[in-house]
Amino acid sequence: DDDGYTAHTSAMLDVKSSTKGMLVPRLTTEQRNAIASPATGLLVFDVSLGSFYFYNDSVWVNLTSGNPSNIWSQSGLNVYLTNMTYHIGVGTSAPVGKLEVKGDVPISSDAPLFEVINSNGDTVFAVYSQGVRIYVADDPAIKAAGSRSGFAVGGFSLTKGFTNDYLQHICRDRLRKRWCL
Repeated sequence: DDDGYTAHTSAMLDVKSSTKGMLVPRLTTEQRNAIASPATGLLVFDVSLGSFYFYNDSVWVNLTSGNPSNIWSQSGLNVYLTNMTYHIGVGTSAPVGKLEVKGDVPISSDAPLFEVINSNGDTVFAVYSQGVRIYVADDPAIKAAGSRSGFAVGGFSLTKGFTNDYLQHICRDRLRKRWCL
């Protein structure tokens, strides 16, 4: 593209262009997996999966996910773990449960480790270093509808599902007379 261009001294191949790209070998997944003794760093575009892959000396790594085992999958708008036995760790590389969120050591007591925010941007549920806080709307103009409003702590049975409510906070506006349980 430029006859006066000098290649970078650390590069065996230095391609320069301001109007074109570089095209790497395009293979199907079957063809990629059939490469005998691939060199470490070998790069191909897998046309079956629509992703770049490189060989890291032991497995092919998908450059889109950065993970050789492709632990995340997508179905429509849903993203999920491909292997349901995996655990997710945030702030830890060895989560004990299905999802573990570990706070930073210098975290402020006012800063949440984890929070759920509604579509209005309001925190509804937050976990702090010293406890949990659940926020329930305290505005009579906000109408809680259905059986999933307010706040409740209840029993759970594997055979019956949710059973008795042990602690319940529900506010309703009945003919402008507000009451809470």
